[in-house]
Amino acid sequence: MPNVYKIVTQKIIERIESAIKNGEKLTWLKGWNGYAPRNYITQRPYRGINLWLLPDGGEYITWAQLCDIHKKNPEIKLKKGCKKHLIVYWNIVEKIEEVDGEEVKKMVPLLRYYYVYHISDVEGLESKIQKFEHNPIEEAEKVIRNYCIRTNLDFQEVEGSDKAYYSPREHKVRVPSKNQFKHLEEYYSTVFHELGHASGKILGRFTEDDVVSMFNRESYSREELVAEFTAAMVCSSLGIETKETVENNQAYLQGWLSAIKNADSTFLVRAAAAAQKASDLILNVKYQDQKQEQYEEATVA
Repeated sequence: MPNVYKIVTQKIIERIESAIKNGEKLTWLKGWNGYAPRNYITQRPYRGINLWLLPDGGEYITWAQLCDIHKKNPEIKLKKGCKKHLIVYWNIVEKIEEVDGEEVKKMVPLLRYYYVYHISDVEGLESKIQKFEHNPIEEAEKVIRNYCIRTNLDFQEVEGSDKAYYSPREHKVRVPSKNQFKHLEEYYSTVFHELGHASGKILGRFTEDDVVSMFNRESYSREELVAEFTAAMVCSSLGIETKETVENNQAYLQGWLSAIKNADSTFLVRAAAAAQKASDLILNVKYQDQKQEQYEEATVA
């Protein structure tokens, strides 16, 4: 296993250093189909502050729209325990004011709000985003399941989402669903990138208290490098990397390296070393011959 890490790390380092030296620009491509938050029925995107009010990309539906659909198909309904999300809009109303003894009509904007539901919280409702058919890679699925159990990580695919992220405070990972990825390998690369972030608290790279303060330019860049190195290492170890995923890993890494002045191989090596620890944790390498109870105690400690 260590040999795999060494080979992958060196391959990526050489590729990035060569690109930087030659002034070459590697382009990172998002591996999934998705888009910013929009209304499911009209497919019109939400704008302004609503982009921050809605936690995930993809499609949302109003209660009234859902009721109309439910009347035609009773099987389409909200899931138990689902969450509603507030969005706002400006409503222009006519207001009469008295100016110099005369009544003057004015159009005044009033801020209104209503609630919407992400379609992942609606049973029987299919996303309108283009989908791809994939057969999950069982070995990779097993690694993900076991990692989540061992580290008590809340992991979920979000149908139609345009975001992949890890939330340190809630210790949860959200990624777009598999059928949004043209290539299944890109899905797993995305997942292992976020699981790499999730290893940060467990391995002591950061804590809940310093999550915000640590994300200065250099610290944040280093964390992204660690996560992407982790994705490359785990995918390679599982034998699910492709030419496209390797090139995308390299492009992503170079993108973060460009944000660091005087970035050198020392920075890369330190990030790669941290990624190896994260990869070991995800793949359960260090404790694979011990009992589950012992592993959990070592992980929590």
